[in-house]
Amino acid sequence: MGLTARELSFTDPLSGEPRHFVSSYSS
Repeated sequence: MGLTARELSFTDPLSGEPRHFVSSYSS
C-alpha cells in the first residue's frame, strides 16, 4: 500500500474544506 501510519485526512476547521496531509508534509 502507498499509505503510511503518519497519513491523515480531515476537514480544516478554519476553511471547512477537506485537507490531506501525508508523512512528507512540512509545516
